[in-house]
Amino acid sequence: MFILSVCKIKLHKIFLLFYLYFTSIIKLYLLIVMRNNYNIFLREAKVMVEVCEYYVIKDGTFTVKKGDQWSKKFRIQSAGKTNRHSVLFFRVDPYSGASNVNLRIRFSRKPTTDEFNRTYSAGQSRTEHEAIGANAMYAGQDTTITFYVHKGVGKLKISDVILFYRIDV
Repeated sequence: MFILSVCKIKLHKIFLLFYLYFTSIIKLYLLIVMRNNYNIFLREAKVMVEVCEYYVIKDGTFTVKKGDQWSKKFRIQSAGKTNRHSVLFFRVDPYSGASNVNLRIRFSRKPTTDEFNRTYSAGQSRTEHEAIGANAMYAGQDTTITFYVHKGVGKLKISDVILFYRIDV
């Protein structure tokens, strides 16, 4: 019995010493961390919040056929994130008799790059939602968007052109 009680006392002492050692290390660590004014438990992430902004490029309709083009200058906010992808929404309605009409869209910042290239024939009108490449526009400066038909027979009626882009808040 005496041996068991001695063992219990030794175990209690070992546990107590371990507890004191462990808590003192934690206290010392926290003291060093707090002294440097850096709380590891309440670390704040420095992340900018992004929201979607939009610009109505054309609230109405226009028509393009081979050899025609329609252009519009517009300016997005200077806070616009042009280094990120944007999305262009518009409606296309091919006229009856249209055959293999190839619509292309360009932005003035990349005058030799087609951001959109699709072929239509007569049929149902449809909406298009196209991801526009990064750096296709200028933030806070004039940008020109151009719709043109590269080839094909017939006309396309295009309407409701809206550009969605991101800004930091």
